[in-house]
Amino acid sequence: MNVDYRLPRLIQLLDEFEENDINYCHWKSNEHVIPAVKGDTDLDILFSENQYEQVKHCLNNAGFIKFDTAGFLTYPFIEDYLTIDESSGKILHVHAHFRLIMGQKKIKAYRTPWEDKILNNKIWDDSAKIYTSRPVDELLLLIIRLVLKSDTFINTSFEENKEIIDARIEFTWLKERVTEKNLIEQFERIFDEKYTSTIAEFYRDGITSDSLQNLSDHISYELLKFKHLSDLRAKWERVIRKYHSKVASRNKRYNVLPIRNHRVLPEKGLIVAFLGVDGSGKSTQTELITRELRKKMDSAFIYMGSGKGAPSFQRVMVKKVSQSIIHFARVLKVANKQKKETGELKESKASVEQKRSKRVKIMKAIRGFSLASERKSKLKKARRLKDGGVIVVCDRYPQSQVPGFNDGLQLNEMKESSNPLLKYFANYERRCYELSDEIKPDLVIKLIGKPEKLHKRRSEEISLDHLKEKQNGIKELQFKKITKIVEIDATLSVEKILSVSMAEIGNIMRLNNL
Repeated sequence: MNVDYRLPRLIQLLDEFEENDINYCHWKSNEHVIPAVKGDTDLDILFSENQYEQVKHCLNNAGFIKFDTAGFLTYPFIEDYLTIDESSGKILHVHAHFRLIMGQKKIKAYRTPWEDKILNNKIWDDSAKIYTSRPVDELLLLIIRLVLKSDTFINTSFEENKEIIDARIEFTWLKERVTEKNLIEQFERIFDEKYTSTIAEFYRDGITSDSLQNLSDHISYELLKFKHLSDLRAKWERVIRKYHSKVASRNKRYNVLPIRNHRVLPEKGLIVAFLGVDGSGKSTQTELITRELRKKMDSAFIYMGSGKGAPSFQRVMVKKVSQSIIHFARVLKVANKQKKETGELKESKASVEQKRSKRVKIMKAIRGFSLASERKSKLKKARRLKDGGVIVVCDRYPQSQVPGFNDGLQLNEMKESSNPLLKYFANYERRCYELSDEIKPDLVIKLIGKPEKLHKRRSEEISLDHLKEKQNGIKELQFKKITKIVEIDATLSVEKILSVSMAEIGNIMRLNNL
């Protein structure tokens, strides 16, 4: 049985290529071309530079979006097109190569002129159902790529180097498909025949430190004619890219600097909010989805709740102050009790309760004020990140529709208070929460399930009746028409919810950016 491993989105893309007579092939790492068409790894596809506009049109028609890439990952004649396949929720990533550029990591100083030869000699891989380069062409390019990087292997542990380990796997796979004679003939078409014995020796010995150094000593000079960057320019770019890479790596966690950490959407990013009662799995899903998106693109996680998520420094300080006030109140209560027993204090019980109630209200108002301020700051951060092309994944989302729970207003009953301070806090809180109507999510995923099943997950933390009330409130929450709302069964497996959620993110991503 001839199985088609290709994801539906990729099939659509390859059909577009066929209909528009696009000359293409998967030109490297064909040893794992089947995982590539399954969406488990990237697709490195070579095109003719003359067909650039047609290729771009085909990619757009198939729902692939051209992402803007961070400077340290950007190379001439290479573009990144990504989409999310609806059937699997997997990210499909096409590295579109319009020229063959090679060189050391973070710098591609060589441009070789063999694109047309490789494309015109492509072969059909019936197992993966995609055009690939011939094994002899791929082996030739693999060897040249290693030679151009040989300097970087000198001061490292050669046997433990990941690039060497991966290259050996590819070399072994290709050697089973390419004879020594075929490889020598291919090299002689590019280089002088005097290197024949060196190539033959490399073919027999494989990738070792000595064989690679020997080959590099012989053909590096011949490769200089393909060099398009001077040594000084190459070194300068390498330093800049390395520095940018380190800054981006640090920034990826906190997103403080307005720079691209990886890849961003070309127009605007997205805000995706997950809503659900305790036990619905929203925290698990937001963590998994953020991790999955970050493999290929800039994504940020923001916890919008007030419970187990990471609080701001401000809220931590307010909590400490509140704890100090509570401790002081307890000490005062003990002291007053002793004074009552000795007759020193003659204050009535009603008066004591009144003071206690006032303290509780003030403390609640301070906490509510702090939480509102924190949520306002997080909403503005979400907007800033979205404007920068980032996909923002939110665990919960503030709302002003239902006071008291589901991340709604905490101080609503104080809005008519005779105490001007409490009234100010309540009005300030409402203004902060109403910001969520302006900074609205593009996609809201409501994790809804049978209350009885969800209650079993958190039976010690919440009553069944309260859980039902909260879930009904989440169901009734409304958003502006621009926000897409999707309900997913929270009792499905973690993997299934992840897959469906990723597919929905892909749909809204294409809708906003194509």
